[in-house]
Amino acid sequence: MPTSRTTALEPKVTALVLVDPLHDFLAPDGLLWPSIAAVADRVGLHRNLGALLAAFRASGACVAFAPHRRWDDEAYAGWSFMTADQSGVVKMRVFARSGPGGDWHEGLEPWPGELVATEHFA
Repeated sequence: MPTSRTTALEPKVTALVLVDPLHDFLAPDGLLWPSIAAVADRVGLHRNLGALLAAFRASGACVAFAPHRRWDDEAYAGWSFMTADQSGVVKMRVFARSGPGGDWHEGLEPWPGELVATEHFA
């Protein structure tokens, strides 16, 4: 049986880093949602991410975002050797900069003053 444990949050030495909290991963109409939907629903992913983010913001601890590279026509220009995942991103236009796929998932948007890292590929 799962147990619950509470640990004091030390805002001066603790940070929350949200990696890829983007529409295509987390929205029911997102391109990658079908790949994670069953597990996400089972573990209450949206509820837990929202609660975690709210707790960190309320504590004054650092909140940072590490977004995936948004897709556009230049995203993989000149790449000669791509993994199957990277080829899939290109084909499906995952995290498209020109549509909702690359937008922050609703409720998980950075607030002014929070850190946003440079977009990463994988």
